[in-house]
Amino acid sequence: MVRSLALAIAALVGSLTLEACAAAAPEPTEASLELGTGTARFEPLSDGDEVPMTHGAQGGWHLWISARATGLREDFGSLEIAHGPADGSSEMQITRVGFTFDPPDAQGRRSTLGWQAILADPSCSVGRLERVVVTVTTASGQRVSAERDLLPTAGDYPPPPCTR
Repeated sequence: MVRSLALAIAALVGSLTLEACAAAAPEPTEASLELGTGTARFEPLSDGDEVPMTHGAQGGWHLWISARATGLREDFGSLEIAHGPADGSSEMQITRVGFTFDPPDAQGRRSTLGWQAILADPSCSVGRLERVVVTVTTASGQRVSAERDLLPTAGDYPPPPCTR
């Protein structure tokens, strides 16, 4: 009788503990992606934000693009950056790279910093809205995208004037 009572109490405590754990477990969140810039820290971007062009070591000009994700199950996969004139006047250029997110911040967001959106026509890109679409695909196939229309500025080392 005592043993039966002890088993019943243990079962009750166990079920209450499981219910409490289930109630305390966070709900799974939908994955999201935020676009930004920066090579040392993530700086969020909004549509219409000015982003200075950077003159690269190999002679080209690019925009620094960074991404910050929430709710991804893995921290590595592929990153695709597609960009081109926001008005659709020419095809988007696409770059794909393998990547690993940095460790999560205090809010659980993971960043990957300093990817280049290389501008094919930097002279004529100054002051023209550039659509940037970033897609992250994790190794297990989880996929999330975000896009922004950004305004490239000449930066510290401007390209020659546009001749078109």
